[in-house]
Amino acid sequence: MDKDSKKELTRSERIDRGQVYVRAIIEVLGKPKDYVRKTIKELMKGFRESENYEVKKEEVSKPKEIEGMFSMFVELEFWAKSINKLTIFCFDYMPSSLEIIEPQTLRYSAPDLSGFLNDLQAKLHSIDMIVKKIRQENKILSGNIDNILKNFMSYALFGEAKTGEELARIAGIPARNMEAILQKLEAAGHLKKENNKYKLPTKK
Repeated sequence: MDKDSKKELTRSERIDRGQVYVRAIIEVLGKPKDYVRKTIKELMKGFRESENYEVKKEEVSKPKEIEGMFSMFVELEFWAKSINKLTIFCFDYMPSSLEIIEPQTLRYSAPDLSGFLNDLQAKLHSIDMIVKKIRQENKILSGNIDNILKNFMSYALFGEAKTGEELARIAGIPARNMEAILQKLEAAGHLKKENNKYKLPTKK
């Protein structure tokens, strides 16, 4: 590598090349505390190693407990190689805050704008596919859970009616949650309620 290729670009040179200087905050929420620390560490390692960005400032917060969860954030200042790469950053890292510091005015050529919109569309299509897949998986999972609950009720109520509290104790589910499940099964005709007790419907 020659000497010129190692030379640090000036801000004006970076801007002339279409680079964008950005301040952003990335937050991670979860538990336990060590998982959040590890996630932030791995996230920043991948970000630093990306050829699309050049980190100039980085400040990581300490874990903070919020309603049983732990929150950490990292505040960054970095150069993105282009506005397209900045768009990808937003999709990949989901920053809670983002500010473009330089340049103050952005100019697009038709090819650059086309590339930006195509990158944006590709990301949106990718997200749409993920959402559809999750919806399908949830539908299958919900059907499996319904079958498990019907089988459980057939076993738990065989020969004897029981209250919602009794069924909750057998299933190990909080009574308030069990009541919603029982109402759903009753509405679907899988259970029958009489005198505050649930029983299996009489087969015709």
